[in-house]
Amino acid sequence: MNLSMARRNAIVNFEAPQYNSAIVRMYTLPKPANADTAVSTQTMICQGTMAATAFQAASGGAALANAVTMSPAVAAGDIGWMRIFDSTGTNVLSDFQVGLVGSLKDVEVSRLDMRVGEPVLVNSFTLGVPG
Repeated sequence: MNLSMARRNAIVNFEAPQYNSAIVRMYTLPKPANADTAVSTQTMICQGTMAATAFQAASGGAALANAVTMSPAVAAGDIGWMRIFDSTGTNVLSDFQVGLVGSLKDVEVSRLDMRVGEPVLVNSFTLGVPG
């Protein structure tokens, strides 16, 4: 199935408000098979919160996140992926790939190898629907 750009933007704009004030957690690999699979052997490196208005309006089938406020790393390790929970921190919304700036992953950070207490900076985060 191929969606029109207008439809892709509409889907992203419909989904985006679910991420308002959502809880973000970054983990070590391996990434679970899907967002319904529980975290098991992965270590949570850090946690944060999406902005009250999590995403800008969609364009080109994707929306850029507004500021994501992250806590300093609570564990040492390499960030491999990110899971987002609703604002209560209970219900899983989705999982995303994490990579370095320029990697074209869903979430781009300046460092993957973290030590306890180091700041974690989300340089960019895109919510999109493939064409």
